[in-house]
Amino acid sequence: MLALQEYGYLVRGGVDTSLDCASLGETAFDALEVAFYDGLQPEAEEQMSGPFLEPAREGGRKAFKVANWVGVLSVGGVSIEVLPKTATNRAQGRQLLLNMLRLTQAANFKVFSSHAFAPERMSMYEIFMRIFLDHALHVVKRGLRRDYVECEENRQCFKGRLLVAQNLRLNLGMHHRVYTVADEFIEDRPANRLLKKAIEHVRRKSIQMDSQRLAQELLFAFKEVPASRNVDADFRRLRLDRTMQHYRPALTWAKWLLKGLSPFDREGETEAPSLLFPMQRLFEEYVGGLLREVKVVGSLDLQPSKYYLINNPESFRLRPDFQFCFKGSLCIGDAKWKQLDQEAPNSRFGISQADLYQLYAYGHKYLKGNGRLFLFYPETESFCQWQDLCYEEGLQLSLIPVPLPDSEEVNLGSLAGKLQNRMLSAVGDRADVTCSK
Repeated sequence: MLALQEYGYLVRGGVDTSLDCASLGETAFDALEVAFYDGLQPEAEEQMSGPFLEPAREGGRKAFKVANWVGVLSVGGVSIEVLPKTATNRAQGRQLLLNMLRLTQAANFKVFSSHAFAPERMSMYEIFMRIFLDHALHVVKRGLRRDYVECEENRQCFKGRLLVAQNLRLNLGMHHRVYTVADEFIEDRPANRLLKKAIEHVRRKSIQMDSQRLAQELLFAFKEVPASRNVDADFRRLRLDRTMQHYRPALTWAKWLLKGLSPFDREGETEAPSLLFPMQRLFEEYVGGLLREVKVVGSLDLQPSKYYLINNPESFRLRPDFQFCFKGSLCIGDAKWKQLDQEAPNSRFGISQADLYQLYAYGHKYLKGNGRLFLFYPETESFCQWQDLCYEEGLQLSLIPVPLPDSEEVNLGSLAGKLQNRMLSAVGDRADVTCSK
């Protein structure tokens, strides 16, 4: 199992094993290269997150540079863990990724217990498969939901509605049979078919005896349900009413496992299981979750889209990550999964000029040029103190380091408290634009 950070290099051949550069065997690298150049495209829902790999050269060798996706990528029989770039070692990176997923995807991790199966000794993909099995077990304990399904059958007794054409074709001269269609109250419905397909997938892929045994027990509970033959079609047919909300986390994991959440959209089930998450989006959701817990933050609105950069004609919609009231003032915030350096020369902290232009536009459109803007960045050793910038008189920008959940025990309230203290310190006693509905 290889481990690599975001923006690290996968090189062809060699013995590199650092988080910045990992060597792939020639066979595995060639398989990855074929997948990349064969025209495999990002899934439509993930295109906004950008490409996962970029061709490059490192140390005179062919390489691929990994972008800001995290999770597990498997290719050519080799599994690669892609970890957040802020981690200093593999264990910290795995802990940070799992904790951020638990906090941002709380519903999909609600039965997750790290003490149940020793995740430190398992690959990331094994952890994901085990979490799915725990959710599937929760569904089975609540009972598989049935539905009325039209079933055509050549029966020995009359039931339902006669299908005249089929009956004449199949039963001419056979008076003891009748071909009918009838509504059957059975477990054969899209949700159950998808779960069984995912359980079979886990049974084949897992190398953990406990997971294989649990998968086999779950398959017994699904013995009356056929596995999905068309995953995409069954996901389109899904209808979850209020009696099936306990299915939602298990089906989310089933989709991730069966569809791969891979940057490549393959036809059919892939033999190289991947489960990747765009880190920028994950960080945005994490910061949004913390802001909900900050006591002095109110009226939080995620990604408002009220204004355009060009008014006539309306074009280039402006969509900041957060709009909220802070100490009675209207504020705009944006989260950036980038590393800053508070010791950088010229007091620029390594901040992107494009990000500053972006926040300036938000300030003039949403705050009318008078108020406070926040840029949230991950806390690192080189950026652990808030910084205050001034665009112009009345328009302030605060750079806030966001505490990360990189320890084994995570307390959301404690993390939100740290964030609140930094925001209060940056604002001080100054008041900006009064909040109004």
